[in-house]
Amino acid sequence: MPNYVPGEGKLSARIAVVGEAPGRFENQHRRPFCGPSGAKLDGWWSTVGLRRQDMYVTNVHKYQPKANKIETVPKVELAQSLRDLQEELASLEDPSLIIPTGNVALRAIVGKQG
Repeated sequence: MPNYVPGEGKLSARIAVVGEAPGRFENQHRRPFCGPSGAKLDGWWSTVGLRRQDMYVTNVHKYQPKANKIETVPKVELAQSLRDLQEELASLEDPSLIIPTGNVALRAIVGKQG
């Protein structure tokens, strides 16, 4: 059963990172980017002197999709997720940088992909 995985971090964070949707580890722990992809990001961030605590991290869709395929999420549900993400990002105080990780996040934030 998919669990709701909310975004996390300080609303005053200067950097926001947006992924597609939770995977198995994120669903299990109810935290974004806590699985293998999160470990990879943590490693990259540490090489430039950043820590997870310096960022706000979230996903476009807050539930793990069937078979980890965002295409399985009904369009109506995904459209609501996009609206919710816009509200979530608007609630941040004033991020200097919003980093989409992948095409789904890029499309959600700027309407483009590739």
